[in-house]
Amino acid sequence: MKDIIKLSDVVVDYYRNGNTVRAVAGVDLTLNSGEILGLVGESGCGKSTLGKAIVGILQPSQGEITFDGQIVKKLTRGQRPSHFRNLQMIFQDPYGSLNPRRKIGVQIADGLLVAGMSKKNALAKAEDLLEKVGLPRAAISRFPHQFSGGQRQRISIARAILKNAPILLLDEATSALDSHSEKYVQSALDNLMKNRTTIVIAHRLSTILNADRIVVIDKSKIIDVGTHSELIRRCKHYAILYKKGLK
Repeated sequence: MKDIIKLSDVVVDYYRNGNTVRAVAGVDLTLNSGEILGLVGESGCGKSTLGKAIVGILQPSQGEITFDGQIVKKLTRGQRPSHFRNLQMIFQDPYGSLNPRRKIGVQIADGLLVAGMSKKNALAKAEDLLEKVGLPRAAISRFPHQFSGGQRQRISIARAILKNAPILLLDEATSALDSHSEKYVQSALDNLMKNRTTIVIAHRLSTILNADRIVVIDKSKIIDVGTHSELIRRCKHYAILYKKGLK
């Protein structure tokens, strides 16, 4: 299996009120093409920071992140847009990633419009995608504030399907949803993750039980890596998280 992302001694620091806060401390990790990797740990452990560093949202304070053989921090300004086209992020609150002044259909179809597709055909494609995630075709003419949190999350998934990026980051993508919406959104995510390299930052361990590997993070460091069954047997910290439901 091909290595697509490699982290070597990655450190991420925040600077708060004149003090340095180490959010990620010396992480070494390899992500294989087509692999589903779960990142778990208690709130504040550094898992979201690590995920954002992996996909290039945050720059490491030290260490290197390599994407498909290229060192990310050495990418030129001209190379970076191509790099980020390979990534798609779905976050806990999708409202911040949606433009409140633009209709949903145009936001979903943006990539097709930029590529030169006619507006009529691009919006028809957006309608098809909305149906795939359980929303009515007529929703293309509505604005973000007209949707619930679960519906906005489905819109984010529709955009991700259209972008078809090979690497997907899910940052606690279902944690803010009610149980009905979570079940529907998780089903859509499961379909999106098929045959795709995926990083899942988990709020509920039930969302990553079938991940190829699960990385356990505690106090900014990786303390164990394995499948769910392996970690239950040997990692007391993970077993406690699982028992608590990581909620």
